[in-house]
Amino acid sequence: FKVTVRSPSKLLCPRNHCSSVPLKPRCARNLCSGLLVRRLCAHCREAYTPDAAELDLLGLAGRSDVTLYRPTGCPQCKQTGFDGRTGVYELVMVDDGLRKQIHDGARESEMAGHAFARRKTLFQNGVDLVLAGTTPLSEVLRVSREEGRDAGL
Repeated sequence: FKVTVRSPSKLLCPRNHCSSVPLKPRCARNLCSGLLVRRLCAHCREAYTPDAAELDLLGLAGRSDVTLYRPTGCPQCKQTGFDGRTGVYELVMVDDGLRKQIHDGARESEMAGHAFARRKTLFQNGVDLVLAGTTPLSEVLRVSREEGRDAGL
């Protein structure tokens, strides 16, 4: 059984308030969510040192050795600063513990805490792409929403 949606954590809502896909605990095995972000043009991306707010969003507050990249534009990318797209994903492995939480009607935040205790969220995987210079932070913020953070800038 495989389901792809915008956010697997939305599928973990036991009362189905968050998703139109009904989830039966005994049927669920793994849930994968993927979104596309624009990939920076390798020919014209511009390196810069992030400010304190950006470092905080990345979970790297206080670090000074971080370099991020932003789009600029060149003839190669038709002045867009981007060259194609790449995927950012999160995977939820439905184990017995999560299956029991779904069955018992646990809160979504509890289920997400269990599901992502050993796996990266979509946002965390996006941060890896940002630190690798593949996509700008603004793209990851556009497609993800971290608990307690309004990433829809």
